[in-house]
Parts: sequence; C-alpha cells; structure tokens
Amino acid sequence: MFSTEQRRIAIETFIRFNHSHADTIAEPGYPTRHSLRAWYKDYLGHGEVRPPKRRREPKLALEMRRAAAGYCLAHGKSLA
Repeated sequence: MFSTEQRRIAIETFIRFNHSHADTIAEPGYPTRHSLRAWYKDYLGHGEVRPPKRRREPKLALEMRRAAAGYCLAHGKSLA
C-alpha cells in the first residue's frame, strides 16, 4: 500500500514526463501501470491526491484464526 505522499510524487512525475507510464514507473520504481492510471484518473476527478482507501476488517477475529491454525497443526492438517 502506498502513502498519499508516494502517490502525489508518482502523479507529479507522470505529468512531468508528459504522461509516459514507462518513464514514470522507472523514475521512482513504483507503481504498476494500472495503479498509476487509477491514481491519475482519481486525481483528475477530485483535483487532489486522496489518501488510500481503508482496508476492510477481516471476517474472523485474530483469536479465532489462531485457534483454527492451532487445531489444524495439532491434527496433522495443512494451514491451507
């Protein structure tokens, strides 16, 4: 996940390099072409670099995941 500052730098580099995906990705070493395209589209739509979307909460609590992993390991099952 990239910070808002990293996104801002990538978008500014993209504009500076005349909208060249390859040159922009080579300069800072990130992001992918698809991420850059989405960030730039979002930038054009809102006029600013917005913070990344929040990740959703996991379906199972940490204690339940640990209990399930312990059960699997104790009974000779794989974690997959």
